[in-house]
Amino acid sequence: MFGFDNDREETFERSLEFALKHRFFFVAFNHLLPFPGTRLQERLEGAGKMIAREWWLQDGYRYGDIPYYPETMSPETLSDSCAGIRRRFFSLSSIIMRSFYALARHKSLVTFAIFYPRI
Repeated sequence: MFGFDNDREETFERSLEFALKHRFFFVAFNHLLPFPGTRLQERLEGAGKMIAREWWLQDGYRYGDIPYYPETMSPETLSDSCAGIRRRFFSLSSIIMRSFYALARHKSLVTFAIFYPRI
């Protein structure tokens, strides 16, 4: 999860490298969301960092939009960086490589049957 006060732009690259180095089969590179009624939402509102109080009701809101001002980067940079490392992790070449690692670990073709779409 990204968007914490100490996150920097290089945090994304280090996280991707870690996931690939340790051969994670699946990850969710998501951003922090201040859900209604949480202490996080209250903290961000108190600091004047919320872009919109009821962000989920805003016209045109879509997943990936950042409803607050992160400490160390713009909302757009946070959103784009999360999407960018997801694209890299789930690229075809990365999926194939990680599948081979998973197959070697589990010695089963079930891995392919579960995670590969029918062609």
